[in-house]
Amino acid sequence: MLQRYVHFSHKERTDERSCLTPKREVQTAGKDGMNYYSDNQRRKKYRRKQRRSLYALIGVLSAVLLVLVLVLLLIKPKVSMYAELEMEAGGEFPAAQSFLAEKRDVQVLYANSSAVKPNVPGVYDVMLTCEGKEYSARIRVKDTVAPTAAVQDINSLGRVPEAADFVVSYEDATEVTVRYVNAPAADVEGEQIVTIELEDLGGNKNQYQAKLTLTIDREAPVITGVTDKTVYLNESVSYKSGITVTDDMDPNPVWDVDADAVDLTKVGEYPVTYTARDASGNETVVSCVVKVLEKKDYYVPYETIYQEVDAILEQIIEEDMTLQEQVWAVYVWIRTNNTYVNHSDKEDWMQAAHVMMTENKGDCFNYYSLCKLMLDRLGIPNMDVRKVKNYEGDSDHYWSLVSLDGGNTWYHVDTTPRTNPASFCLVTDKFMDDYSAANGNCFNRDKSLYPATPEEDL
Repeated sequence: MLQRYVHFSHKERTDERSCLTPKREVQTAGKDGMNYYSDNQRRKKYRRKQRRSLYALIGVLSAVLLVLVLVLLLIKPKVSMYAELEMEAGGEFPAAQSFLAEKRDVQVLYANSSAVKPNVPGVYDVMLTCEGKEYSARIRVKDTVAPTAAVQDINSLGRVPEAADFVVSYEDATEVTVRYVNAPAADVEGEQIVTIELEDLGGNKNQYQAKLTLTIDREAPVITGVTDKTVYLNESVSYKSGITVTDDMDPNPVWDVDADAVDLTKVGEYPVTYTARDASGNETVVSCVVKVLEKKDYYVPYETIYQEVDAILEQIIEEDMTLQEQVWAVYVWIRTNNTYVNHSDKEDWMQAAHVMMTENKGDCFNYYSLCKLMLDRLGIPNMDVRKVKNYEGDSDHYWSLVSLDGGNTWYHVDTTPRTNPASFCLVTDKFMDDYSAANGNCFNRDKSLYPATPEEDL
C-alpha cells in the first residue's frame, strides 16, 4: 500500500503544531468535559426531579389540609361556652333562662351533661339548647355555710365514746365529718370537757363542747359453766353448751373456745381453754379437760338414758308448774327415791345418772348427775360446781347452780342427802357458806369460777 507523504514548510509545521496542539487539548478536554457535562446534567435533572416531588408533596399536603379544614368546618358543632352561674349547696338549680337571659325557650340538657350534685361543692358542665343551637355552660356549686349541731353530755361505762356519739343532730347542706379537737383521756375517771368539731365538704367548721363522765372498767368478764367434759371415742362435743359469759359493764363481751388440742379419735385427757374479753380489753381465761373414753361393757346408749329419765319426769312434772316448782319436784324425787353409798364411777356423769335411776343408789356424784340430767331435759339452765379439797385425801363433792330466769341469777341446788334436815334447793352463797363453815368447810369452792347468787333465798 502506498503511503502518501506531504511536505510542509517549517511555518506550516509550526502552524500545524499550533493547530494540532489545541485540537489535542480539545480532545483531551472534551473527554473530561464530557464527564463533567454529564454529571452536571444528571445533578440538574435530579434537582428538577426533587423540586417536582416537593411541589407534589406540598400540593398533596395542602389538599389534605384543605379537606380537613373543610371537614372540620362542616362537622363543627354549634356549641360555645356561654355562661357560668353559681349556686349555694343544697339550694335550687338556676333556671335555664338565667344562662341566656336575652334569649327565649332555653332548656338545660342535664341528660347530656355530667351529673350535677347539688350537695357536693364543685364545677359541673351542662348543655343548653336554644333555637336549635347548643351552648356549653357551667354550674359552680359552692358551700359557704358552716354546719350547726345539737350536742349532749355522755356518761360512759368503761370506754371512750366516738366523737359522733355526742352529736344529737346537725344541719348542713353537705356531708359532715365529726371529730375530736381534744380527744378525752381513756385512763382518767370522772368528768372531762371535750371539744367536738364538725366540718362540711366546703371546709366550713364549727366547734361545740360537751361533758364526758367516764367510769373506767377494771373488772374482767365472768365465764361460768366451764367444767370437765367426758366423751367417748369418735363422738362429738358441744363446747359452748351451758357456758355463760357476763360482764359488769359490757353487755356483750366476746368469747371463744380453743379446743384444737382435743383428739376425739384417741383415748386421753385434753385441755380446752375459754377466753372472754370486754370492750375495755379486760380478759378472763378459764380452762377445763375433755376426757375421751372407750365404751365399757356396762355402757348404756344416751338415747336409752333419755327415754328412761323422760318417763320419770312425766310422772313428777305437771304442765302448769313454774320453773321453781319443777326444780323442787326434781329435788324431792331424787332425795326420796335413792340411797347414799360412798362410791361411784366418775368417768361419765350420764352413766352415773343411769346407775342412780336403775339401782336407786350412789354417792354425791350420782346425785348431782341425775339432777343435772333431769334439769337438762326440762331445759332449765344449770352449771356444775365442784368442791375444792381442803387437804390431801379430802373427799370430792359435786352439786349444781340453777337459774330460773335464763341465766341472769343463779342459786345452789344440792340433792345429796345430809343428816341436817335443811333444804339445799335454790339457796344462796351465804346459806352455803354458813353451812360449810359449820361443817368442815364441806362446800369449799373457787368462787371466781361461778356467778354470785342473790343475797336472799327464794
